[in-house]
Amino acid sequence: MSIRIYVRGKDNRVTEYYRDDGQWKIGAFSAQNIKDISVASYVKGASHVHLRAYTINNNHQLVEHCWDGDDWYTGDLSLGGVDSVAATAWSDKSSKLGGTETTHVRVYTKGSDNRIVERYWAGDWNDGEFTPA
Repeated sequence: MSIRIYVRGKDNRVTEYYRDDGQWKIGAFSAQNIKDISVASYVKGASHVHLRAYTINNNHQLVEHCWDGDDWYTGDLSLGGVDSVAATAWSDKSSKLGGTETTHVRVYTKGSDNRIVERYWAGDWNDGEFTPA
């Protein structure tokens, strides 16, 4: 079993801690000057774990950080004017014989205008239709 925890310290630096083999260790993810963070993960294939961390810096810029098994890299999603973020992700396989595996990622941001915006991944980032009641 693998566990990942992302901790934001008083210095607004985020550190990743992980446990794969029974001992807690410090992971490779690190970010500084972070106001908010949300992490989403999904399993693709037999057991390959993918991680997405969405951080907001002091300039209200959202940045996507990606882990696909080798190293962290900066993803394509970048938005300005963001105060908070929430994210979720999952992977599923169609029920049809020979169906393909599909990855779903949803990112919800709120700006200073208190408007919630949904972005979703479908091979590319797109505007969602979520509108809060």
